[in-house]
Amino acid sequence: MNQINDNFILSYSDDLIYISHLYNIYQSHPFASVSPFSSGFIFRTAVISTVGNIETILEKWNSRLSATEFTENEFLSLKLFSGGSLETVNRNINSIKKITKCRSADISILKNYFAIKNLRNAIIHHDLSQNKINILDSVGFTTDIFNGDGLENINKVIEVNRSLTSFINAFYIKKMYGHKFFEKYGSDLLSYQSQTKFEWHLDLYLQTKGDVWPDVDWVSPDIPVVYYKKDILRFFNSALSRIYGASRVSQDVTKNYLSSASYILKQFSNLAFEDMNDANYEYYYEKWHKIIYTDENTPLRTSLSADIELLNFSEKVYRIIPNITFIELTRLLAKHSSSNTILIEKKHIVLCLAWLGRLVSHGNDYEDLIKEMITLVPKNNN
Repeated sequence: MNQINDNFILSYSDDLIYISHLYNIYQSHPFASVSPFSSGFIFRTAVISTVGNIETILEKWNSRLSATEFTENEFLSLKLFSGGSLETVNRNINSIKKITKCRSADISILKNYFAIKNLRNAIIHHDLSQNKINILDSVGFTTDIFNGDGLENINKVIEVNRSLTSFINAFYIKKMYGHKFFEKYGSDLLSYQSQTKFEWHLDLYLQTKGDVWPDVDWVSPDIPVVYYKKDILRFFNSALSRIYGASRVSQDVTKNYLSSASYILKQFSNLAFEDMNDANYEYYYEKWHKIIYTDENTPLRTSLSADIELLNFSEKVYRIIPNITFIELTRLLAKHSSSNTILIEKKHIVLCLAWLGRLVSHGNDYEDLIKEMITLVPKNNN
C-alpha cells in the first residue's frame, strides 16, 4: 500500500464527514438559496465517496494481511465487493457471510452497500441498466439520482458507509490481532468515523500495547438541522458582519436592508445578553450619562477607572461582542432612525458605550466616539 493509496484513506472517509456537515450548513443557513438540485449533488457525491472509502479500506487491510500466513481465501477481497447482476451480488454476500460469520443485520448492510455500488457505477458510466435497477429495487433503494427524497437517502448512504466500515474494521482486527485485542481496544477504535483516526490509534495500540487512549472525535454522527444557543449566537454574529459589510459595498441603504439589519442587531443582543433586562440597561445608562455630562471636566478614563462596577460590566461586554462591527452597525441604524422608524434601542447604545469604555480604560482614544454614541439614544427611549 503506497503513500498515494494512503492518501485516499485520508480523503474518502473524511470527505463523507465534510459532506454531512456541508449539507447541514447549506440546508439550514437562512442566507443560502437552496436549489432543488442541491440534495441530488450531495447524494451522488456521497454514493461515489462511500464506494471509494470501502474499497480503499479493504485494500489497506489486505495489504496488512498479505505479510501474514493467512491465505487469500480468508481475505475480504475487492472482487467480493464488486457490482454485477443480482445473482452475482447474492453469491458475493454468501461468500462474505461464510468468511465473516456475520449476523443478519450485517447482511442487510451488505445488500444496501451493493445497491450503492451499482448506483455508483451507473453514475460514473452513465448507465442505469435493468440489472442495476433490479439490485436497487431488491432493497428498496432509490434509482433517482436527483434524490427527490432529500435528507433520508443521504443519511441512508452515510449510515451504510459507517456501518460497513465498522464491520470490515472489526472483522480484520479480530482476524489479525485476536479477540482479546479487540475486547480491549475495539470499542475505542470503532468509535472513530474518520478512518485516519482509526488507523492512527490502531498503530498506537499495536506498538505500545498500553491502556486505551481515547481521542475526541469532533464529528457529529448525524446530520441534524438543530442548533444550540452558541451556534445561533455565532450565526447572528456572522450575520452582523455580513450585513454591515453589505452597507459599505452598496451606496443604496434600502428600507428592507435597514429592517433586516435592525432585526439581526436585536436578536444578537437578546441572545448574547439574555441575563440583562431594561432596568439593568437603564442603570448603566445613568452611570454613563453621569460620567459624560456631570463629570465632563474630568478625563473620561479617570472617571471610568473610579467606577469598578462599570469597568466590570464593560469587560463582560467586550468579551462577548467580538469586534467593532456591532458599534458601527448601531451607528448606521441610529442615523437612519426617525420618530416613526426606531431601528435601535437604548440597550444597544449602552452595549456600545461599554465596549468602547473598555478600550478607553486600556488607553485607547475613543472618547469622542463615546460622546457621539450617547447622543444617538432614540428620543422615545430617553
